Amino acid sequence: MTNKTKLYLGDFVLGAVDGTITTFAIVAGIVGAGLEEGVILALILGFANVLADGFSMGASNFLKAKSDWQYSSKGTAISASLSGIVTFIAFISVGSLPLLPFAFSLTVLELTDPDTLFLISAVITALCFICTGALRALVAGESYLRSIAETLIIGGVAAFLAYASGDLLAKVLR
Repeated sequence: MTNKTKLYLGDFVLGAVDGTITTFAIVAGIVGAGLEEGVILALILGFANVLADGFSMGASNFLKAKSDWQYSSKGTAISASLSGIVTFIAFISVGSLPLLPFAFSLTVLELTDPDTLFLISAVITALCFICTGALRALVAGESYLRSIAETLIIGGVAAFLAYASGDLLAKVLR
């Protein structure tokens, strides 16, 4: 595997982890708050987050890569652009996966129980972290088990914080 391939896979890992964490955090916060319109809010806020944060992550990584390569004078604007695009695509594609149960609940599943949808979303999110952790291990040359565990723990802590803060705020504000 070439260094450029590792670099772009690293960009993919960055976007995938951040996209999954932030999108699932929105879902967890909504469910934690017990909002009655949770399914619709999760979809609206989740997709708005995926697009805006995905663009932000891609643009930020482009600027970082451009700065890194200008400093080292080894890269090009095309390489920096590819870093940004890969990050954006990973954020959008993997970051959207926790929203699938909510999207399908309105059309295919006819399931509106937020707790069940949250559980399905949590399983999908965990699978995203497992796959991204494995990819991270490949890029970094680390142990697969360690990389997957770290990615799951970081994502789990973020989800817990979002759920707990949603729950706490709902109790305080009601």
